[in-house]
Amino acid sequence: MKPGFGLAVLGLWGLLAPATMARGDGLQPQASLSLTDRYGNPLRSFLSPQGTLSIPVPLAQISPWMVLATLAAEDKRFWDHHGIDTAALGRAIGQNLARGKVVSGASTLTQQLARNLEPRPRTFWGKIKEATEALRLERRHSKTEILEAYLNRSSYGDTVEGVEAASESYFGVRASDLSLAQAALLAGIPKGPDQYEPLRHRARARQRQAWIFSRLEAEGWVDAESLALARSERLVIREPKVEFEAPHFCDAVRRWHGPGGGEVRTTLDGPLQRDLDALLKSHLSRLENEHVDEAALVVLDNQSGDVLAWVGSQDYFKGEAGQVDGVLARRQPGSATKPFIYALAFSRGFSPATLVDDEPYTNAGGFSPRNYDRKFHGRISLRQALACSYNIPAVKVIETVGVDDAYWADRRFGLLSLDKGSDHYGPGLALGDGEVTLLELATGYAALGRLGLWRPARLTLEDDPVEWPHAPRRRAMDEDSCFQVLDVLRDNQARQAAFGADSMLRLPFGVAVKTGTTKDYRDNWCVGVTPEWTLAVWAGNPKGESMRRISGVTGTGPLFHDAAMRIAQDRPPTEFQPPDGLQHETLAIATGRTPAQAGEATVEDWVQSRFEADLSLPGPSLLDPRHLKAQERIDFPRDKQVFVLDPQVLAQDQAFHPRAVGVEKDRVRWTLDGTALNSRSPWVPLSKGEHSLALWDADQKIRVDQVHFLVLE
Repeated sequence: MKPGFGLAVLGLWGLLAPATMARGDGLQPQASLSLTDRYGNPLRSFLSPQGTLSIPVPLAQISPWMVLATLAAEDKRFWDHHGIDTAALGRAIGQNLARGKVVSGASTLTQQLARNLEPRPRTFWGKIKEATEALRLERRHSKTEILEAYLNRSSYGDTVEGVEAASESYFGVRASDLSLAQAALLAGIPKGPDQYEPLRHRARARQRQAWIFSRLEAEGWVDAESLALARSERLVIREPKVEFEAPHFCDAVRRWHGPGGGEVRTTLDGPLQRDLDALLKSHLSRLENEHVDEAALVVLDNQSGDVLAWVGSQDYFKGEAGQVDGVLARRQPGSATKPFIYALAFSRGFSPATLVDDEPYTNAGGFSPRNYDRKFHGRISLRQALACSYNIPAVKVIETVGVDDAYWADRRFGLLSLDKGSDHYGPGLALGDGEVTLLELATGYAALGRLGLWRPARLTLEDDPVEWPHAPRRRAMDEDSCFQVLDVLRDNQARQAAFGADSMLRLPFGVAVKTGTTKDYRDNWCVGVTPEWTLAVWAGNPKGESMRRISGVTGTGPLFHDAAMRIAQDRPPTEFQPPDGLQHETLAIATGRTPAQAGEATVEDWVQSRFEADLSLPGPSLLDPRHLKAQERIDFPRDKQVFVLDPQVLAQDQAFHPRAVGVEKDRVRWTLDGTALNSRSPWVPLSKGEHSLALWDADQKIRVDQVHFLVLE
């Protein structure tokens, strides 16, 4: 049979056979996911769904030496044939007949690509089908597309797929930078990866490299000087370097990234990550005699929400404990969530100068909280109560503002793991009952640092970045109340009674910091925030065993201190600026109000302008849940609040629930721009323009409160 006749038959089969190849991108392999830090330095690469390390690149990003060496080794007439090299096929048939066995297949690059795309047994009919598919590929795709796909799909040993992965694995260079000697060595591998992989079979790989040099010389594709240099080049073949930086962070990115691969630049600051990882290990060695086995930390950039550092454990490979990601594990936060409840109280008209009685207290349900130091401190200000983290005042605060409202405030600040409803947690929510993650806590404190604007943490720098949790940005609390909380948490003098004058929480720059310790010493926290960044630290035992009376100051405090100092080297903190709605007032220490007579002991503190009239009322400004009735008013939105429509969210999905305080929910009625809303807990749609929202007492038919808000596009 003449070769031309066989080619005609195969061509007819190619026209009639059912199509098996998709057009365009169907030629390229699925890329592995390769993660880098924010500066482009590699962190970790994951195998593709096919179990290979694959980094597809355009043909223009592959060294011309690699193209020439590959064609010399596999298919010197690639640019001339239409998928089948009839001359090579005829020669191969003759060789096979002469030897009585298959010694040459004469497969073109296109046939090899067809075999790669759909592996078949190497039988006669398998070869016929392969040739047919090669003709189809040539008809549907250009030569450059086929060559590019071959170079990206070929096996270069073990799990290494494609020339880019091979270049980086064996030589530590990009495929675009391969020398002629390196290219000739790699071009020889696809012929038989098990035989020519250069780490295990260096001599064979060198022999095949020499043979490719001779083919290049015979074809006249490379000048004598270049070949001489290539033959004399001493190649250093390295063991494939497995990057394994920030393992828990990389696991999280991979899990949340979704399908697809390629190189992804993350938000992580590589140098900072390595330094904080070393600090964490060092501090855990200090605590090993205190039964503290693990720690974790996370650092956020406040403006962008970027995760700058994420250390989930001291050693990823340290058994089950090392595999537990302390940044995402749910644990009881202790006192670390108190600032969100105090912010809610400040939004209700209380101030850091408001007084509270820290004395034996049992609520209506029989709950009797105790302070960490087992003492009572008498009548103190909310500033001192929060700064010193006393428990009895915190329970009084949550019962005054309402457990349900406090629960939803925590949720607005990102503590979404609190998912069982306020009745489940009760007033113990103020003391850290319930479980949250370190990442959630960090996003909450970052929202405080942004004066009430909450946003998810961002993990990648893509156009469609990986963010967690999947929730829209929102205002968690008003600016004034958040600033008052921050001012308390950065007041070293206010916390001196509980922590001492020179504790590890004192730093040479302003930082609002709060600790938390569970009552059974299972979890220990320290979180701090500046205008620029947030640092959250946890220490404890993954299996929940108690530590040996480790507090925030002695446990996470020293690690927090040293980590904050390291962060400040690159990102020097500035000071929080008070919002326009705050006034610095002189107040009587004994009452928390304007001094009634000369000579009273006074203190300077921040007061919200909207509540300034309360300062002249007689008697002490005292927080007491047994006697105080909350003012009937709209708590959210605030008057003159501005909303901005998100162009990436459907219009019908952009709405909010209004909130009221001081009124019974079954007696509430709402109107928007004068039109009644049907539900007692309605969704208020956001539409461009100015709007008025009114709260009515349904029984008395009187308007209780009204606010105006603006919606911008």
